[in-house]
Amino acid sequence: LQAAVSSSHAEEAVADLKLMPGVGEGKPPPILGILRKYGFAPVTLLTLGAFVVAMLDSGLGVLAPDVQRTFHVGDAGLAAAFFAASAAQIAIGLPVALASDRGSRVKGAAFCLFVFAVAVPLQGLVTSIWLFALLGIIGAFGKAPNQTTHLSYIADHYPPEARARVAAY
Repeated sequence: LQAAVSSSHAEEAVADLKLMPGVGEGKPPPILGILRKYGFAPVTLLTLGAFVVAMLDSGLGVLAPDVQRTFHVGDAGLAAAFFAASAAQIAIGLPVALASDRGSRVKGAAFCLFVFAVAVPLQGLVTSIWLFALLGIIGAFGKAPNQTTHLSYIADHYPPEARARVAAY
């Protein structure tokens, strides 16, 4: 990377390479050493939060025929409900990312997971596909911070040489 930047003659336009994750001299530091020094809790809690949200998506995919029978909808109704919830992740993701950048990333992630934790159980109680879809849209708050707030928090909490390893974990 350093060679490519120097050959492009655009060093001024590129961020300081020392601040980029995964660059530097030698092998990256071992993950256990990084976590012992900077903490297991941040990356473990973020991983668990992302895991729970991902499991819901997988579960809905498996339970799709049951959802159709429960709400008496065809493929189009089911697709519309699932699409609305998936598209909401994009619409909610940007404001969540901006709020996290201007405030506390920890509070932003906690708020989003709280909204998710309230909305998802309520989905199991509704009797209308449209309420199910609305709660899916609200539940998209749980998905919104995974690629924005969580990765920004990792970049803040862990040193540059460890970020690539921690983010991969």
